Amino acid sequence: MADTAGDGGTLTTKAGKVYVARPSRLPYVRKPPAPEVHTRPFFRDPAHTRPTKWSLYRPLIRAMGGAAALAAARIASPPREAYDGFAPLTPLSGTYPHLLASLRARWRTARGWTSMRDTRAFLLAEERFLSTLSASDPVLAKREAALRSSYDAYLARPAPPPPPRPLLTGGYMRPTKFSPPLPRMKPQPRAIAGMFAHRQRKREHRILKLREVFENRRDITAELRMWRTLGIEDEWSSPVSGTREERRDAGWTPPLDAHAARIEEGLNADARRAQAMFPDDVIERVKAARRRRDVWRVNKARKARGLEPIFPPRSEQEEAARAVKRAAREARLAEAAAREAQKKDP
Repeated sequence: MADTAGDGGTLTTKAGKVYVARPSRLPYVRKPPAPEVHTRPFFRDPAHTRPTKWSLYRPLIRAMGGAAALAAARIASPPREAYDGFAPLTPLSGTYPHLLASLRARWRTARGWTSMRDTRAFLLAEERFLSTLSASDPVLAKREAALRSSYDAYLARPAPPPPPRPLLTGGYMRPTKFSPPLPRMKPQPRAIAGMFAHRQRKREHRILKLREVFENRRDITAELRMWRTLGIEDEWSSPVSGTREERRDAGWTPPLDAHAARIEEGLNADARRAQAMFPDDVIERVKAARRRRDVWRVNKARKARGLEPIFPPRSEQEEAARAVKRAAREARLAEAAAREAQKKDP
């Protein structure tokens, strides 16, 4: 007689407990994954696109008498006609040329729709329009006349003015809160880059200081209110007698107001710097740089063809600037020579 223990790993007999190996576990069978269902959107499904084209769009074209005109236009022009996005497509010959142009514009607009509800409503409206065409409803002539008049008005309107040409292009650095009007220089001098960074830090510091002044004013006001509530008066709290201005002038407000005014003056200077205008010398420098750039490009092309470079005459401002630079360079050389002579003969 054998009895199996509760652990299932030993067998009890008359000789005692005998170890029995555990039965091997059944292999783990992974559940097969669900098959992936690749759904195709309706606007890419041939079951939708082909019937739409052959059962609705093409019958509409034929009902308007524009099939032959479209075929002739396709032969005479590229496959896709130009469309500016604002005016309807150019009317073609046929029974209803302007209705045909409006129809083609509507279908071209709805071609990129992905909403099933909007597409269904559009197709139902086009089917009703096809029924109207098939019945030769007199309202079609009225719609054709209205479209013709609107198209004639569109053609008769004056041409829109061209966009204004920018007076200041990429050669000018617009004034900001951190820099005055400057010509754009490549590479940018380190002094100008350092000026930007320094003024940015100064503005951030001013704003933090101004916030600190406002916080101190609020805290001091609350503290003085508490003192007056407790009936305590000292030298910093204004005397009770006198007007409000006199009490304010005799108290703690003037130092804070003066400090805030100095900070706000720095912020106002930044705002005035951003509203500065380009001086004439900066504009002339930019124009001269453009002329030199154009000459450099021309000489580069001439050099590639084996021709001699050209040197156009300089303007009076350029000659004056070159003279100033030449004089400054000669002065620096003279000072350097004097220092060297002084070192040799002390």
